[in-house]
Amino acid sequence: MIGVTIGSLKRNVIDSEYGIKALSNNILTDKTDSQGYQYLTIKGTNKRVYMFGGNNKASFKLFKGITAGGVYIDEVSECHSNTIAESFNRTVASADRRHIWTLNPDVPTHWIYRDYLDGYDKNKTKGYKWFHFLLDDNPVLTDERKEELRFQYTGIFYKRYVLGLRVRAEGGCYPSWNDDLIIDQVKPEWVINLVNIGIDIGGNKSATSFTATGFFFLNGRWNLVVLDEDYDIKNKSVESVLENYRKFIFKIKAKYPIAEVYVDSAEQLILKSIKNLALANVRGSLKKPIVDRIRFLDLMLSQGRAWFLKDCRHTTDAIQSAVWDLKSSKEERLDDGTMNIDSLDSLEYSFEKRMRDFV
Repeated sequence: MIGVTIGSLKRNVIDSEYGIKALSNNILTDKTDSQGYQYLTIKGTNKRVYMFGGNNKASFKLFKGITAGGVYIDEVSECHSNTIAESFNRTVASADRRHIWTLNPDVPTHWIYRDYLDGYDKNKTKGYKWFHFLLDDNPVLTDERKEELRFQYTGIFYKRYVLGLRVRAEGGCYPSWNDDLIIDQVKPEWVINLVNIGIDIGGNKSATSFTATGFFFLNGRWNLVVLDEDYDIKNKSVESVLENYRKFIFKIKAKYPIAEVYVDSAEQLILKSIKNLALANVRGSLKKPIVDRIRFLDLMLSQGRAWFLKDCRHTTDAIQSAVWDLKSSKEERLDDGTMNIDSLDSLEYSFEKRMRDFV
């Protein structure tokens, strides 16, 4: 059995409430062999089900040489192509060869379709079967839970993750934007109990951007509001970045409690210098996948849970201008120097730590 990682495989397929352990009345037992490889044993037999991660180009080396009866791969489109190729090699000697994959839809040009699935379908490959499951096909989900899941996706992501369609993102990254989300001031009923600041460090062709995002709890749900920004296109020196940081921190501190500051983790020297100023609790940015950050913000926009003070024009203009890169084979935001990606990065650094609290 292969997952993106062994941890995700166990969470998704093996150890969950409806995983194969529970469904098989716990006849499966976790063990580790003398070489440190994890596997499951089936009680009363000598059979082993080995578990591997498959998300990088060298993952296949861990199971190269194994003779397998069959292979199950979870989230196959997230695994590396080397993993898939080698998994077929491992079952050549099997008398009852089976390969079972699960996946969510991806961009139509993804290699899993090009190199495998579309060819099987076109050639009517013997033994090939395709099953398209939707929320209503899952007997475990209540109507309330299904409605909640439908509510968690918008636009392209609704088509893909709820309807299960193989569609490509086109046009704007944030179709749920509307100008009513721009406000003159924080509303009296909003209790801003913490603020995170995101900082994206610029270079010769980009700006250094600071974004202060406040979080508040309202009607049983978390909301966010972009309180302030700073956008420095000059990037004169490290010293100028540090001076702008000082000014921005003191400006925000005068009004709100600052919880954490997240600085572009690719800029370790500046990150260390900002930490040494000891003006706030400073961390490196998490840099979660951009597509996840985009999906989260668009969801918040669609639910009216993200707000922007009117002076944060660089941020709001960047959101309205952001488009997908149609030349890329992956889901990527266009970053060709014509768009203000810097404000989007600093905004995302400010909220990505708390994304799980919102959804």
